[in-house]
Amino acid sequence: MTAIGVNPFLSENFAPIRQETSAENLPIVGELPPALSGMYVRNGPNPQFSPLGQYHWFDGDGMLHGIHLQDGRASYRNRYVQTRGFLSEKEAGRAIWTGLLEPPQLDNPHAPGKIQPIPP
Repeated sequence: MTAIGVNPFLSENFAPIRQETSAENLPIVGELPPALSGMYVRNGPNPQFSPLGQYHWFDGDGMLHGIHLQDGRASYRNRYVQTRGFLSEKEAGRAIWTGLLEPPQLDNPHAPGKIQPIPP
């Protein structure tokens, strides 16, 4: 159950992970078959700063989470997707843009929205 006023896409299982992490030789409960080898990667939203205005789960900065299995061992890494919007906010040290549920910020000196077209 989520408290009133708490965005369900920013709490519990969906709460942001603010740090990039690498963990080698993770403890294994049981045994991983030695022939099981590969990488599982998932992506999802993960805002690096508290959002401005109403938050939609499409607004989060992208983060990749990967589990690598090899020789009966497992490791984990997560990394932010380094978009222009992400890097601008990282440099500013705060959120700069509102999200999809808010009107475009036509007066924002950075750009009207976080998603910016890539120049030709």
